[in-house]
Amino acid sequence: MLLADDTASVRMLLRATLEASRAFEVVGEAGDGAQAVEMAEALQPDMVLLDLAMPVLGGMEAIPQIRSRAPEARVVVVSGYAPDRMGSQAVEVGASAFLEKQQRPWDLVASLLQTWKSSQPRPPLEPPAPERFREAFDHAPLAMALVGMDDRVRWANQAWCWLTGYGLDELAVLTVAELTHPDDREEAAAGRRAVAAGAMPAHQVEARLLRPDSRTAWASISSSLIDGGLVVQMVDVTERKRLLLDLTRSNGELSSFAFLAAHELKSPLQAISGFAALLDRAYAPSLEPQAREFVGWIVNGAGRMGALVEDLLTYCAVDSDDAGSEEVDLAEVFADCRDEQGPEISRRGAIVTAGDLPVVTGDPMQLTQLLRNLLSNAVKFVPDGRAPEVHVSAERGAEVWTVTVADNGIGVEDVSADRIFAMFERLHPRERFKGTGIGLSICKRIVERRGGRIWVEANPGGGSRFCFTLPDVRALPPGLMPAAAVAAGRRPRTAAGQEGNGEGEPAPPADRARLPRRGSSASEGET
Repeated sequence: MLLADDTASVRMLLRATLEASRAFEVVGEAGDGAQAVEMAEALQPDMVLLDLAMPVLGGMEAIPQIRSRAPEARVVVVSGYAPDRMGSQAVEVGASAFLEKQQRPWDLVASLLQTWKSSQPRPPLEPPAPERFREAFDHAPLAMALVGMDDRVRWANQAWCWLTGYGLDELAVLTVAELTHPDDREEAAAGRRAVAAGAMPAHQVEARLLRPDSRTAWASISSSLIDGGLVVQMVDVTERKRLLLDLTRSNGELSSFAFLAAHELKSPLQAISGFAALLDRAYAPSLEPQAREFVGWIVNGAGRMGALVEDLLTYCAVDSDDAGSEEVDLAEVFADCRDEQGPEISRRGAIVTAGDLPVVTGDPMQLTQLLRNLLSNAVKFVPDGRAPEVHVSAERGAEVWTVTVADNGIGVEDVSADRIFAMFERLHPRERFKGTGIGLSICKRIVERRGGRIWVEANPGGGSRFCFTLPDVRALPPGLMPAAAVAAGRRPRTAAGQEGNGEGEPAPPADRARLPRRGSSASEGET
């Protein structure tokens, strides 16, 4: 064993641990990557324990050189880095394993022994006799059949017969297409033809089967190529399909009920708040102070309930509306949302800016609601006496855009990072920050309906960074298009000192014809 670490105390601890195990002999120690390469070439050890962060030559660069100069040596990285960050990269350049330094000594020895044993040469596996294959095929719980290039069933096991409802003698005169429901037949058959032609290694599709007892059976059908035909496997997914259908129907009914219930609550609430306000104006001078206080509670309570009903309607609308596939320019959405909240931005002296933002696909109303809620929260959740600073940016990944709304506000503790996206969750008293506690739940539903995710993390400069991903459906080339946006006459993406509604709630749209939406805007998830 060759030890390579730039810290002498670590090398001493590793040597003591390995020698005490009596499973390894330490033949040398290296203090940097270059020395490790030289000693590996000279000593030809069975195994090299290598740190990554070393002077002269880093561990990642040393791995391929050690492998080339000591081909029989197994390089095992023992590092303080997290394995999900560096482990795969180390294995890609030639390491046999990646272990963490934080392991207990006996766990480290056990991991090294396992790595050593797994790398030893083994006798080749002997294939079972053909009759063993036949027996395993016939009695396998998975429905399997050998299918010719003409799509006819050549042989099938018992599970296939049970799932399709036909015996072997009946299957002999049928094709797989004839076993498939007409509405699903062409898609499934096209996949098998592509596999047979070598256009793809395998194909999988879910389709209904035509059983002789007329019972509907759903199956997940997989096809792969073998000599002279295909192996077609089927898994019964009928129960899963039924449960999914029931769940979809139940969710639809529940969403419709919640929407209708919230809608029906609006009229009595408007009556309560309206008559209470009239009572306050008409009789306030003649009422006792305590009576005036009671009337104020009625008015405020009805107002909060009205805001809650409107936000519930907005939440229900996320599920009831189509997710949409229109092209939406997030730069224009940002400009519109910033203009809507201009009064509050001006009142707080906020600085609201944005970098280059992409064009995505989705529902314009929902994406506007998403950014509106996040901007409103970013301005609202800033202590009095501090001017809010909000910046919206976007970064393109392999298949998604990651949009970030960063602020300099009060921040969110790690323990509450998931909680704030739940319905009616509030982290602070209503007297300090107004809101209903539904805003971030709406954001989460909008993002997840587009196949993305949303999370919050600490802003390095203080405050929070709310991030969400949207699929890059259009697969735009790298880079955004600020020049095109300017040429098209779009509004500038930086604003400061615009006006607000004084309550920290998102302002209503300045132009409903341009920004249609259902219900009022919602504040942050804690809001």
